[in-house]
Amino acid sequence: MMSKNGGKPKYMKGEDGRKPLNKLLVIAGIGLGCCLLAVLGVLAVKAVFPPDSIVLSSSPAQESSQQPSSTVEEASSTDPVSSEPEEPSSAAEESRPVSSAEEPEAVPSASATAPVKQGDFSDALFIGDSRTEALNVYGVVQGASFLSNKGLAVNTIFTKASIRTGSGMATVADALRQEPQHKRVYIMLGINDLGWPSMETFTGNYSKLIDAVRSSQPNATIYVQSILPVSKKKSDSDPVINNANINRFNEQIQKMAEEKGAVYLEVNKALMDSAGALPAGAATDGIHPNVDYCRKWAEYLKANVK
Repeated sequence: MMSKNGGKPKYMKGEDGRKPLNKLLVIAGIGLGCCLLAVLGVLAVKAVFPPDSIVLSSSPAQESSQQPSSTVEEASSTDPVSSEPEEPSSAAEESRPVSSAEEPEAVPSASATAPVKQGDFSDALFIGDSRTEALNVYGVVQGASFLSNKGLAVNTIFTKASIRTGSGMATVADALRQEPQHKRVYIMLGINDLGWPSMETFTGNYSKLIDAVRSSQPNATIYVQSILPVSKKKSDSDPVINNANINRFNEQIQKMAEEKGAVYLEVNKALMDSAGALPAGAATDGIHPNVDYCRKWAEYLKANVK
């Protein structure tokens, strides 16, 4: 509304005085509202997250210090475990017992007696039972090869896999075919055959063995040895293993050897006493000669090479 005097606009009474007051009230209301909202927000946070549940994140340095350091046990525990068994120590190998099937009966181990130099038998092959094995154990026939085993008999030459070879266990007949060529082959069998009721069967099997040796060793001289005697005490107490029976078998062995063109060696005479028995001190069990009598045996073989 324009004023009639001077043309300046006139405001209503009290209008200018109310404007500043209204502004203050608005500002104050806004501020109070903000404060109220802040208080309500804090209360809401406390209600949802109690003080004990708030975890402050640690610094990188603190985190690294709280982690356990790697240990030797942890490193070893994380390593893969080998599926292969550990190799036994040399001490365990040395203390390992020898199988009785591979050890001549009543003959001490090779370590108990120093090897005895008794001529060169590097061109010879020995076939026999535990008595023949004693020659190997005592080392009295240097350089010789052996196809011998405890309990070997004429009737098991072709049937029992008793000889250990590079390809596994084999019969004497099969092992013969794997042998290199020898100049001499010595055979002594019979002590384990004394119970045979048929002498013809015994000599027939022995004859087949000589044929097998000749087939695999065509250039070798074959020596068939007599069965060694036993002690008088053993002979008198055993109805089968006695010197009378041994002599009966030796007669047939000699006859068979001569018919087959083999050399017969009366080794028994080199070891027996005046009574035709193995001397009492020659064998602890009366059957298997000790090292001194194995030397006598080897000396006889060396002196009777054809």
